[in-house]
Amino acid sequence: MTDLIHLASSGGGRATILPSKGFNCIGLSFEIDGVRRSVLHAEPDILDDGSPTRSGMPVLFPFPNRIADARFDWRGEEYELPVAHPGDRNASHGFACRVPWFHFDVSDDGTSATGRFRLGRDVPKELPHWPGDLELRLTYTVGDRWLDVTSEVTNVDTHDVPFGLGFHPYFAPLPVSSAGGDIPDLGGQDAAIDDARVWCPADRYWVLEDSIPVGFTEPVAGTSALEDDPVLGERVLDDVLTGLPHEPLDDPEGLRPVASLSKDGARMELWCDLNWREIVVFTPDNRQSVAIEPYTCPTNAVKLAEQGLDVGWLTLHPRESWTARFRIQVGADG
Repeated sequence: MTDLIHLASSGGGRATILPSKGFNCIGLSFEIDGVRRSVLHAEPDILDDGSPTRSGMPVLFPFPNRIADARFDWRGEEYELPVAHPGDRNASHGFACRVPWFHFDVSDDGTSATGRFRLGRDVPKELPHWPGDLELRLTYTVGDRWLDVTSEVTNVDTHDVPFGLGFHPYFAPLPVSSAGGDIPDLGGQDAAIDDARVWCPADRYWVLEDSIPVGFTEPVAGTSALEDDPVLGERVLDDVLTGLPHEPLDDPEGLRPVASLSKDGARMELWCDLNWREIVVFTPDNRQSVAIEPYTCPTNAVKLAEQGLDVGWLTLHPRESWTARFRIQVGADG
């Protein structure tokens, strides 16, 4: 199952979805001042045997990032989680990003695609590792200068079920070569992002130990402080940022800007509704992209919630649904 979904707007926005690897949006490009710009980084082997979590915008569900020691308690029951690789200590990124999504459709005008992922149907072997069955309905809609991402989660079980949601986009706003199409072979380009500027208005970050929050936040400082739109330089980031603005900035759709990345005359902005409480900023070792990840909750949220902390860990009653939205929009920088 390697078929791609290609979306296109009348004004030049294009998106490429890979259903066989978690309904991942692996390609996104727009025309900016006469130059087609790619917004997402894709590894050269993504269409073959490449990792589904190292390209595009992996979908992290029913939990984002890590759950410590690959186990958790919920309402008196203990659950053990599978790990992504032998020897891993922690569970990571949920169940949705590493498997094919078989249920999807495309709008008649070719601008929108909706995929549906259900734990009990699509990964039945994982259902015993989670407190119950959930369905995620994910819609990508491409416009001339933006991509809208709408997520609807529904409890399809007979009892309460918890979850968190995150996305892991690898941003790299670079010119697209004619040979590369919407999924450029960035391995053959000078794609370093050290001269990019990264902005995020978060005023606190979760203190981590071995990539797991220890249970409290502190004011951003040093390399984690991104409110002044600094040049990335040689910064090595893997920060869970929080304390985002609580109100939309006169946006009629209820979105507020939570991050941006600027490079080579192009600027990508991430606008989120209030469901998205955390932003993870991560610089991969290859320095070809910057991951700017919207999360509804921090890493290890189920265990932080057990400590009585308000961290955005969500619970749905039977047949109850929840919806969240964010937007990636692009333009010329300056």
